[in-house]
Amino acid sequence: MHETGVHHFQKDPAGFVSLLSCYETAWRWPDALHLLISTSSTRALISSAAGNVAMSACEKALEWEQALRTFWWMIEQSLQPDLISYVAAMSSCEKGHQWQAALSFFERMRLESIRPDVTCFNAAISCCEKALQWQQSLELLAAMASFRVASDSISLSAAMSACTRSSRWSAALYLFTATLPCAPCARSAQCAACAVRAAESCVRAAPEMLEMLQVTSVMAQQSAFQ
Repeated sequence: MHETGVHHFQKDPAGFVSLLSCYETAWRWPDALHLLISTSSTRALISSAAGNVAMSACEKALEWEQALRTFWWMIEQSLQPDLISYVAAMSSCEKGHQWQAALSFFERMRLESIRPDVTCFNAAISCCEKALQWQQSLELLAAMASFRVASDSISLSAAMSACTRSSRWSAALYLFTATLPCAPCARSAQCAACAVRAAESCVRAAPEMLEMLQVTSVMAQQSAFQ
């Protein structure tokens, strides 16, 4: 079946990518990966787009190791990774709790002059949050400004959660209160809930601060359903 598909799409790289996408949609990551690698000798079909689809198929199936292997396979095939490649790679690192690998991909992007987007940052921050690397999470959040990438509720809540889970409750509360006046994402129910959890965990939190955060959380949840 694979050989027939390759023969059919030999002069149609876009169609070959579409075939891989069908496997991705059907959660058939082994078929997508096998088809990609088995056609490595057909240079007309091998592209970064094809590799990205195979990576995404593995990543969505939680096969993060296979996704990262596909990234390095692309390098071996002299294919130039693009932003989509790095998003898939860092999302895979998040699935596998590989925060150091995620940061190394960030460094590689910098060396290749590829500008990370909010999805890249969110994946890296979430990866650091799961590994209790709260300082790295805050550094990544701060780096978003230097790249002129606006943070969203995922960025902020992941950084706050990293602080809370690392018993840095004051840092989580400060992050929330400092960004609340200027960042609309801080008004989300997700961020407000993170702030409440931090306040409840912090024995030094003033009662009025906890009450204020609980009210903010309720208001944010109500606005989310409007």
